[in-house]
Amino acid sequence: MEDAPKYGVRWGKLGIIGEGGDCICCACARNLSSAQGNRDNSFVKYVCDEDRNIRFVHQPVNMRKKISYGKLDFIIAITLPPNTDFGIHSPQLHILAQITGAKDAHGDASTGLVSYTSLGMTFMLDVTSIKCTVGWIETKAKVRRGEWVIIDRDDLLCRTAFTQDERD
Repeated sequence: MEDAPKYGVRWGKLGIIGEGGDCICCACARNLSSAQGNRDNSFVKYVCDEDRNIRFVHQPVNMRKKISYGKLDFIIAITLPPNTDFGIHSPQLHILAQITGAKDAHGDASTGLVSYTSLGMTFMLDVTSIKCTVGWIETKAKVRRGEWVIIDRDDLLCRTAFTQDERD
């Protein structure tokens, strides 16, 4: 661990570049005392690789893309030093996202119903794995103790617009 960086820079906001790109505020950066503080846009859609044969140790690795959802806790930027053992000859900047995953919330919520009842493990991913911010709403229709249904407004299906009526 002697080559590990002594510190990293912690970020609280992330902007996704492109048409309709999201501005995501991490859970650690919410200001509950401000007028907008109760708005929580820290829930994100992310895509990562998963081995289909993870439970079968003697099977070959078979990777697939998996869509999941979770709470973006914070972002950290660290620069790792050169390491010739790994073929890295200059310092490398890595921007990582700490996410607390929604337990059993897998699948594409823009095409079907995806829900969860609790948050699960916390882990780190490359920040480019985050695709967009999503909404969620609590319901007690199927699960009596409550579940959260994810609202994913994929640009391929629809575009969400919030407007305020003008009142005299």
